[in-house]
Amino acid sequence: MADFVTLSCPNCGGKLEITPDIERFACAYCGQEQLVNRGHGIISLKPVLDRLASVKQSVERNVEASEQVANELALQRIVKERTAAEAALETALQSIQEQRSSALKMGCFGILLIGLGLSAVIGSPSKDVGNALVCLFISLLIGVLLLFSSRQQLPKLEQENLARAPLLELQKQEEAIRANLKHTV
Repeated sequence: MADFVTLSCPNCGGKLEITPDIERFACAYCGQEQLVNRGHGIISLKPVLDRLASVKQSVERNVEASEQVANELALQRIVKERTAAEAALETALQSIQEQRSSALKMGCFGILLIGLGLSAVIGSPSKDVGNALVCLFISLLIGVLLLFSSRQQLPKLEQENLARAPLLELQKQEEAIRANLKHTV
């Protein structure tokens, strides 16, 4: 009784002698790698490439799952960063509002000084007009300086836009990640 079975290579048709201990081998004629399938008294050969297709599918599923997890983790990070950016923006906007309020108070004080100087000139007797004019000139000078200074201290719209920029960028990133999550689901 023979200790081997003779089969033909599915790739080239060459005669192959398969012993009971062989599970995998390469054809001596064409080099095609084969797996030996034994079951229910039947011995057959299956090219290794067929198995590679199932491995490829498994790898592709793992890649898709990994991309899904990566997108979910990125989304969590973006949400945390967005929350921090929103808090920073709120602080910056409060600071800008305080600067505007301070500048407005300074401007109002300048206008009040100008008004006081004018009222001193208008309400003074004719003999004190010189003193009143000096008072008006000083009031005008200080008032105009305060108005000009308050104008310079007013925060520009650019400051608000700069404070909002990081939050806007995070919102764009979040939208892109959410779009990726919808496509991978």
